[in-house]
Amino acid sequence: MTFLALPFRHPLARAVSAGTPQPPSSPGKDTANDRAAPRDTALPVRLLLLALWLAGALYAATHHTMWRDEIRAFSFAQRGSGLLDMVVAIRGDGHPALWHVILRLAWTAYRDPVVLPLAAFAIGAAGATLLALRAPFRPLLLALALLGAFTLYEYVAVARNYGLGVLLLYAIAAAWTRHRDTPGVLAALLFLLANANIHSLVFAGALLLLWAVELLQQRAHALPGSCPPNRPAPDRRAWRSFALAVAATTLGAALCLWQAYPSAQSAAMLPTERPGPLALLATLVLGLGPAFAELMPAPLQSTIPVLVLLPALIGLAIAGLRTPPAPGDPPHRWSRDPALGAILAAIAALFGMTLVFVLVYPGGYRHQALLLAFLVTLAWIVAARAPHRRAPDNLALITLLALQLVTSALVLARIADGVPESRSRDLAALLARPALADAIVVGDPDTALEALPYYSRHPIYLARERRFGTTLAFSKAAQETMTIGRLLDTARRLQARHRRPIVVVLGERLGPGTTAGLRDRGYYGALRVDLAEARRFLAATRRLARFAPAATDESYDVYLLKPAASLD
Repeated sequence: MTFLALPFRHPLARAVSAGTPQPPSSPGKDTANDRAAPRDTALPVRLLLLALWLAGALYAATHHTMWRDEIRAFSFAQRGSGLLDMVVAIRGDGHPALWHVILRLAWTAYRDPVVLPLAAFAIGAAGATLLALRAPFRPLLLALALLGAFTLYEYVAVARNYGLGVLLLYAIAAAWTRHRDTPGVLAALLFLLANANIHSLVFAGALLLLWAVELLQQRAHALPGSCPPNRPAPDRRAWRSFALAVAATTLGAALCLWQAYPSAQSAAMLPTERPGPLALLATLVLGLGPAFAELMPAPLQSTIPVLVLLPALIGLAIAGLRTPPAPGDPPHRWSRDPALGAILAAIAALFGMTLVFVLVYPGGYRHQALLLAFLVTLAWIVAARAPHRRAPDNLALITLLALQLVTSALVLARIADGVPESRSRDLAALLARPALADAIVVGDPDTALEALPYYSRHPIYLARERRFGTTLAFSKAAQETMTIGRLLDTARRLQARHRRPIVVVLGERLGPGTTAGLRDRGYYGALRVDLAEARRFLAATRRLARFAPAATDESYDVYLLKPAASLD
């Protein structure tokens, strides 16, 4: 395995590493910096890691079952008579429109639902390929960044807009050294990044902070390795490039917020109560552990690791971005450290994401792991900007990424055990029976039915909104308490009006152990369970299936409403 230590020599390898300026040296002279140059990952190792990633990602993607958040975006992308109509129609749903635009263009080109997972996989694969072939990392860090659950599963198999943000982060890292002072390139990427998702908007602002610090440092100290050769300090072109990026990011942020901010009638409206300044500061500091708890594998999400170990690891990973001076260089103060901007950007992103989790909505793994992708991006930028410095291994970042391997193993084990993300595909298979070919589907929670249109064309009646449809409005007008009795009455009215079989999908497991009370349904009101109504419901229906649990809450019992003539 001696090839692990060999520098790039293949032409493709030179193409992969293009754009990373090398420090000038005299021909034939072995300088101290040359002797200290880091041994980058050899191309065969990069290709091997990419192949391992591809095998795992294909396995995860081909065994993935779509769930409601994925299908909701896909359903929205098909709205309106044109692209602009679609963008306006979905305004206020909580997400910027870039992912919907990509899905709309894909759907226009090829009208088949397969474009949804294909688009997600293509974006995730592009990000992983960029990371594998361009990131200036040594084998261990590169392998961990590729094979963690966020790269192997969450941002490639799951068809959401978060993989798009990661691809844009890695594209920015790859372009930073060569194109930072070239007007247009990074400005366009930052504009797109601001419209990938709300969290990526935070990263776009943090990257502008990094950029500003670098320019100020160059102007004051002419940092070695921090600007192109023969340009000891930023010139007017560099400042114009930065100004253009600020304008593009500001425009992108305005478009993102205009598109995503919910209306006053939305049940998903931002919380009206805001903590005071001191309470908010305390929440930001003490809440770092809980805010990023899912970066710990599920078995390790106990109180002590989450509250103590995780914030410490994140803080040490950020501090580990600092680059020591190379042999022969004078010691540099923090103000002259090439990684100062990256450290400040990481801190800004950390607290910016925590603010989103505290003031907007809590984050799951798909949101929290974006911080890891951002730290990888910053480590990439720092390493690529000063390739002659051999930075020590960032052990805290390596530990954080290694924990994601445990999560990868848990995800792959769940898939191997046949536990899907949703039972929507199983429900569609049940509805494919000839006796149910023209059935109408109704149920609670209505959100559980949003994934069904990807697998079945059966009409769905949204009981709370009293209409047929495929996506929910999450409006305050529809935010009311549902009861078992009202659901049964709704099913009977549909049966009488349409003379078709009525299938009722129920997330509540009715049976001998059922207890009365309210069941939370999030933005969409609650379900009130009354035991007398439950008995009446069971007498009026016949249970067709009780699905096993799913990775999400999308598992349910399926009932067929008995014909009216057979009811007592």
